[in-house]
Amino acid sequence: MGIQDSFSDLFGSFSIETIIDKVYFYIGILFICILIGAIAFGIYFLKLRKQKKSETYKIGWWDETNYNLVPTRMDDAEEIVIPGTSLRVFYVKARDLWLPRFTKGITKDLFYVTLTPNRRMVNFILKSLSQTLRKQI
Repeated sequence: MGIQDSFSDLFGSFSIETIIDKVYFYIGILFICILIGAIAFGIYFLKLRKQKKSETYKIGWWDETNYNLVPTRMDDAEEIVIPGTSLRVFYVKARDLWLPRFTKGITKDLFYVTLTPNRRMVNFILKSLSQTLRKQI
């Protein structure tokens, strides 16, 4: 038994095809792991985005014309808490307008606001028509 026989025994089972097959196998496993991780991250990101979605509120603007209030427009507003405080404000993105958080609401997400002739903002609710008629009679 010579040196040549020992080299043939050492590299006799050596085949480039088996190494390439193993490399493809590990690349396939790596690709599947990356794909599963991307899907899991996508699901997590969508859930996180839904949780951070803030509530939208409607703000109905009224103008005083001939001593009567007339509805003029409706804006969508987002409620934002000022960091480090307990203050809440409304942000109307369409008009780039910051408003104080109103206290009188028609419903839980609808507020009516008017501007007085001296340009003061007033938050109001509509009175009951039956109560108004009873008071006048």
